[in-house]
Amino acid sequence: MIWFITEKVDDNESDFDTSMSWTLFNIDESDSFKAIRIFTLNTYKDAVQNSVWKKLWKEVINAELVTLVINEIWQEEVLLKKINIITSKWVFKLKMHVDDSLDKLKTRLVIKDFFQIHEVNYKNTFASIIKFDTLQVFLAIMIMKDLELHQVDVNNAFTELFLKKIIYMSSSSEMKVKSNCILKVLQSLYDFKQAAQDWHNCCVTTLSELNFT
Repeated sequence: MIWFITEKVDDNESDFDTSMSWTLFNIDESDSFKAIRIFTLNTYKDAVQNSVWKKLWKEVINAELVTLVINEIWQEEVLLKKINIITSKWVFKLKMHVDDSLDKLKTRLVIKDFFQIHEVNYKNTFASIIKFDTLQVFLAIMIMKDLELHQVDVNNAFTELFLKKIIYMSSSSEMKVKSNCILKVLQSLYDFKQAAQDWHNCCVTTLSELNFT
């Protein structure tokens, strides 16, 4: 059963609006599938003004902001000189269960990285990733040796990293920052050009200290 509220389309409607996201759900556990319209959100305004979702999205956004403030991701500073200021945006996502029922709403504050200037806001960006072939070999060896595999999901992983470059970010209305202030970003946010490399280096250093190879 799908418990979340969306706009239902008539069974005989065949011309779907391509500006929306569509998913087929078996609502009544019968053989007849019905189309459920899931609104695609692109901006903060879309979320907080949506007639169906706005209350839930506001709760999720506020929870994310509280987490960022508690973790001291930024600090307010008065703008005293001309500097490069980057902007941010909200990204919205519906997280689903394996049976396609709704798990929860997710949102994340990400940086518009195209405002970053090389050598000013970042330097190196390369971060090595695992190849699928290597992962297959690793899993095969694990099975052969009858080992257990544990996966760790780190919440807001990139925000655990302190920036090496000084970066300033403009605020938006929901952040409730003083009118004459901007935000000096102290720890990384998603979509920083250097975020993936910094996270990779952090993982390598930490695992090496724990004697992993």
